[in-house]
Amino acid sequence: MAAAVGRAKTLQVPGAFEVEGLAYLGAPARVRDERGPRRYSCVQMSFLGLDTRPEAAAVQLGLLRQASVGRRAALARSLSATVIDLSRRALRDTMTAASEAEVMNRWLALNYGEDLARRVRDYVGTRAQPR
Repeated sequence: MAAAVGRAKTLQVPGAFEVEGLAYLGAPARVRDERGPRRYSCVQMSFLGLDTRPEAAAVQLGLLRQASVGRRAALARSLSATVIDLSRRALRDTMTAASEAEVMNRWLALNYGEDLARRVRDYVGTRAQPR
């Protein structure tokens, strides 16, 4: 939760507003805390980063809201694939002497836990053995 002081300026995207140059998502709510009653509490739109102007954030959020479910799903799949690829590549760069299977097993352990990585390693090992 982010809290900011000052007057809230409503942006052109429903549910978004700006306080002191930062874009927020959610309805600005006055809350009483130890610092006084004129505070605004909401969730900050952090997906665009701190270097994005509130007006640009509002436009991008509006475009995302207008996109079809299929388009949003495609964007999510693409972003997930990119993040997975980059994390595997970084791991591969640090494990220069390891085989591809060892790198993938380490990636599984880091992302899904050692127990699952061990079970996958055991399963792949039994499948690789001749019958």
